[in-house]
Amino acid sequence: MIYEKDKIRRLIEYKNNYTQGQLKNDLEWIIEKYNAYYVDNKEYEYKRKEFKNITIKYYNKCDEKLRIEQEFNTVRNKYNALKEEYQQCCKKIKSMI
Repeated sequence: MIYEKDKIRRLIEYKNNYTQGQLKNDLEWIIEKYNAYYVDNKEYEYKRKEFKNITIKYYNKCDEKLRIEQEFNTVRNKYNALKEEYQQCCKKIKSMI
């Protein structure tokens, strides 16, 4: 449903010109419901955009976390290799002494 200001304005003018109680109340109710729908729709659109932005940020953080974990594993493997090499060197030096 598209919110059309001109149609609502004409409906409000018609309601204001009308003097019968029940029809005027019905028109006021219709306008109120339509405006409430419009506000809810705008809030939904805002929340949808906000959700999309949060989702993008979440997946970017997940990608960053994965990259950091891979970098950590690479550094840890290098450390373990150097540690093993150091221990081998120490054993060689001890055996020489």
